[in-house]
Amino acid sequence: MKTSIKIFLWCLGVGLVLAIIGLDPLEFWIGLGEFGQSVFDWFVELGRWMGPFILVGAVIVLPIAGVRWLIGEAKRRKRRARSAPPSEDI
Repeated sequence: MKTSIKIFLWCLGVGLVLAIIGLDPLEFWIGLGEFGQSVFDWFVELGRWMGPFILVGAVIVLPIAGVRWLIGEAKRRKRRARSAPPSEDI
């Protein structure tokens, strides 16, 4: 109960201060939403700008990475085959 009274008094005090400086809660939330929308739009534009570069780079990088992975996998299999204990057939 004590905590809820403290929270109520803090809300009242902060609300009064915001009203004195002329900040409307509805305008605050609208401004916050507009800010979020502008950040989202910025990321979309960044993606539109970077997208073609990523795709062109992927044409070169992905085949090289695939070949390196295949070579590494072949080496790992060869090592596993050498280090495996011989099987005893009965």
